[in-house]
Amino acid sequence: MVRRLSERERIEILIMIGYGDKARTQLEVCRLFNNKYPNREPITQSTVSKIEQKFLEVGHAIDRPRTGRPPVQEDVKLNLLLELQENPHLPTRQVAANNGIVQSSVLKYLKLYKWHPYKVVLVQELNEDEPDHRVGTGTFDVETKNWTFSTKYRTTIFFSTCFSPTKMASSGKD
Repeated sequence: MVRRLSERERIEILIMIGYGDKARTQLEVCRLFNNKYPNREPITQSTVSKIEQKFLEVGHAIDRPRTGRPPVQEDVKLNLLLELQENPHLPTRQVAANNGIVQSSVLKYLKLYKWHPYKVVLVQELNEDEPDHRVGTGTFDVETKNWTFSTKYRTTIFFSTCFSPTKMASSGKD
C-alpha cells in the first residue's frame, strides 16, 4: 500500500518545483525528492503532477475532505469498551444504540481490541470455610500407582483404576 504524503512533504515538493526562471520539471522534482528521502517509498511523476495541479486549483497543499462516513471517535470506542467491562452481558445492539453507532462497528472494534465477551456461569457456590478444605498437596506413589491428596482436615487416597494397565488393555488402548 502506498503511504500518503504528509502536508509537509507536499509543501516540500511544491518548493522543489519552484516558479519563474527557477522552475524544475516534474521528473526532476521526482528524482530530487526520491534522492532526498531514500528510505521512503519513491514517488512518481504522476504524484508530483497531481500535487502541482491541486495547488494551482485550490491554492494550498492540504488534503480535501474525504467523502463517506467519518471514523468513530476515540472517546466513543473507549465508552464502548468501558460499558462492556462494566456489564459483559450487554447485547452488541444495545451497546451500539447507547453509543450512537451501528452494530457492525461495535463488532469490528471488539475484534480489533481482542475483546472476548463471555458468560459467567456459577457452577458451584463456595462456603466461607471451603477454601481451607480445598487447599492441599498431592503425591503419587509409584509402587502402588495411587494418588494421595492431603488437605488440612483429611487425607484421601484415589486409586488409579482408570489409568491401570488392565483397564487400558481392556479398552483397547496401549
